[in-house]
Amino acid sequence: MRLVVPAVVLAAVLAAPQSARAAVLTFVSGFGTDAATVTSLTPFDPSLGSLDRVDVTIDGTLVVQVSAPASGIPLPMAFVPIPYTVLLTVDQRFAGVGGFFEFGSHAVLTDNAVAPGAGPITMGFAMNYGYAFSFTSASDLIGFTLPTSSGVIPPVWIGGTRADFEDGPGFPGLMVVTHSPSVTAIGGLLQGPLFVSDVGGNALITLTYTYTPSREGPVDPGVPEPALVLLLATGASVALARRGAASRGGVRNRCSDRNASILGRTPRRGPRA
Repeated sequence: MRLVVPAVVLAAVLAAPQSARAAVLTFVSGFGTDAATVTSLTPFDPSLGSLDRVDVTIDGTLVVQVSAPASGIPLPMAFVPIPYTVLLTVDQRFAGVGGFFEFGSHAVLTDNAVAPGAGPITMGFAMNYGYAFSFTSASDLIGFTLPTSSGVIPPVWIGGTRADFEDGPGFPGLMVVTHSPSVTAIGGLLQGPLFVSDVGGNALITLTYTYTPSREGPVDPGVPEPALVLLLATGASVALARRGAASRGGVRNRCSDRNASILGRTPRRGPRA
């Protein structure tokens, strides 16, 4: 039984959190949907500590207006409309100015709708999209990462490393976003030009920095450091061991006294002080 207490203490130490210093910062920035727009992002301040991970999410809605002409056969007495399909494609790209990340190729948003052909109309397209990707020590080895996406065909890869998000002298902290829309008619007999008349919408970029604060920074007092856990565990083990030894010594003394009483002898006592 003497090995039970140390084993339990060792298990507790191994199961204790190995670091209580992880911290997280999150910054959100919006950007426009013009042909080319510039947005300001917040870099990570390296004086706070060591940057462990960068998570990026981009969520937005792209609203495109298309001017669709009439389509059909003009006759002397009437116009016979012929419906056609309007196919909209928007190439989207992100590029950091002196930092952050950069799309390795255009992302592509697509949508389509049927124009009745009876007359010139304005058609509206609303496309929701999202990206999520991360930069870690593993992605730093190759210099790029792979995204997940919804509502959009993502770029083949996204270039960047964790160091590209760290602030420094002359760091501009800017991101350029470009949108290149195009529209195509499938079928019909168009009686005029088909073109994109307006692009709008809204979007957000969220940067989440997970980092280990510098030793000069504050430490969460609620979770002890591993060295302190080990010290406390060792002290508890020693105290329990001493208590057990004292208890066993007392049992031996009582047993000796009882045996002496049975034999009719006076128990031996130590010399008086």
